Amino acid sequence: LSAQEYRAVKLGWGDRGVDLGGNLDWFDAVTRTGFTQQHTLTVSGGNSNSNYRVSADFRDANGIDLRSGRREYGARASIMHTTKGGLFTISANIAPRIINRSNADWSVFKDALEANPTTPLMDPENPAQYYNFYGQITGSNPRQGYHQTPGLGRNRQAQPPAPVRQERHQRPSPFVTDHVRRPCL
Repeated sequence: LSAQEYRAVKLGWGDRGVDLGGNLDWFDAVTRTGFTQQHTLTVSGGNSNSNYRVSADFRDANGIDLRSGRREYGARASIMHTTKGGLFTISANIAPRIINRSNADWSVFKDALEANPTTPLMDPENPAQYYNFYGQITGSNPRQGYHQTPGLGRNRQAQPPAPVRQERHQRPSPFVTDHVRRPCL
């Protein structure tokens, strides 16, 4: 819902919503139009016995989440030489690549959809600080933290999952194999 729709529907019907005075589309506040650009330069040459090919490329991709991005630098060089009599052919290749990425934070989309559209982005009492979402369904301001993790090159990953709890059954399954690796019957 937009802030106007929220005010008309949710508050107009006597629902327990709160009008905080803002007018913000939270989904627009945490997204952008994705954009990718790629540039490649290639040089090649040679003669009947030897040839070479060298290329360099650059790719910059920004996803729809403001935190996501990927920047790649790569090169490739190959050379091939055939001896005068054609008895041997020798070739060599090298292809280094550097990738810097910032992963998307998918929870931001959930927070943006759940956020009250009348909530302001910045705190009206302290415009240098993000609005505190305490007491709302969304526990934190979806934009808070974007300024804390600038630039590419940092791989921000979610916390590792909790260890899987394995349960042991008292009775062995008929599908478990015995110590000699034969199926139990």
